[in-house]
Amino acid sequence: MASWHPSAYALLLVASGLLAALAAVHVWRQRTALGGAAALALLGMAFWSFGYGVALGVHDLPVRIFWAKVQYIGISLLAVAGPIFALRYAGLTRWLTPWTVLLLALAPAIGLTLAWTNELHGLIWAQISLGVVDGLALLAIDYGPYFYFYATYNYIMVLATALIFLVAVLRTTGLQRRQAIIVLAGSALSALAIALQLSGLTPVPHLDLIPFGYSLAAFPLRASPPPRHCVKWTFSNSF
Repeated sequence: MASWHPSAYALLLVASGLLAALAAVHVWRQRTALGGAAALALLGMAFWSFGYGVALGVHDLPVRIFWAKVQYIGISLLAVAGPIFALRYAGLTRWLTPWTVLLLALAPAIGLTLAWTNELHGLIWAQISLGVVDGLALLAIDYGPYFYFYATYNYIMVLATALIFLVAVLRTTGLQRRQAIIVLAGSALSALAIALQLSGLTPVPHLDLIPFGYSLAAFPLRASPPPRHCVKWTFSNSF
């Protein structure tokens, strides 16, 4: 069994993942109108953060790849639960038909399946090599064709989710607005991490900043009491 070599980056992500998992359990137990989607989003953050934290300390390529696949569980959960949570929060439940949920889940389900069967086709990772930099196990990857589609899809979902929360901030007042600002802050942190990753502004080459962004995003979500009702709009239709 491969040994684990902890670092500050790895310990931060592992701790954040565990806290996000606890928060997911707490939110699920609230049994609110938003509990299910919010809990699954937090669980997705937990899988992604914890998986990457463990992966950074594993210096064995096959085991490192296994933990990269674990991260895809979190990526897929977030891709589905994030938009659903946003739509429910915004009171736009008329958009959440079975067909809408099915379409939201289609690309993540395919991505998760392809990640766990990548050795058969290379559609997610065409070539992978492992390097250890300052104690961090980092992958240099030539990506397969589905990865680029799935990454683009996920980035669009993050931006769409942030936009829905921004609209909620603009169209609500009082406690509902304060709660909307908190969840918008979480979405903005995630979007910022993605932007930094795409720009190449990483402190260490091949270090993925996106799990760190979601770790930070989970903090405002954990700090906010879960809303017990969907947003009730206080605006005119001419907005």
